[in-house]
Amino acid sequence: MTARTARRWLTLVAGLLVAVAAVLLAPDSSEDVAWSRPGADGWARGPYADAQVTSVRLARQIEGGFRELSTSAVFVVVELEVSAHRELAPTGDLTLRTADGHTYSQRDDISVTQVPAVEPGFTSSGTAVFELPPDRVAGADLVLIPHKGGLLSFRSGLRFDDVVPDGTPVQASVTPRSTQTWVTP
Repeated sequence: MTARTARRWLTLVAGLLVAVAAVLLAPDSSEDVAWSRPGADGWARGPYADAQVTSVRLARQIEGGFRELSTSAVFVVVELEVSAHRELAPTGDLTLRTADGHTYSQRDDISVTQVPAVEPGFTSSGTAVFELPPDRVAGADLVLIPHKGGLLSFRSGLRFDDVVPDGTPVQASVTPRSTQTWVTP
């Protein structure tokens, strides 16, 4: 390989590395996302998936699964249904975004049932559990973006504004419902 060819390859590789780094390190901007919010029937309908929140509860302890979880904060227990359209609808980027700008991911704990990824033509129900300081619960939005980061990023998402109804009591203990999947009618 000549020095000239080596420089060309080096320039190409350097350019690709800069492009990949720019994509991977770009900040996640909610302003760039086209949000779908629930309609009168409670379903938020997006291009990749539809979802509806079926229940929201607050608790200090989660029972069921392999072990109990306790907190001095508050568990926000969100039960929802997700239906996929044309392709797999991953639900891993399901977050609560608080009114003061903090983002909380669902608990990644084997003791807690989660909302599974959904194949096209199916609807799944499951439970997402978030742990928040009590003063950040009011006004929190539930957000589902099918995929973020990497080289591919959907620019649409489902958003449930102020998902915890005012006056929702904090229960001592909650048992999440088990995950179910069925054919979408």
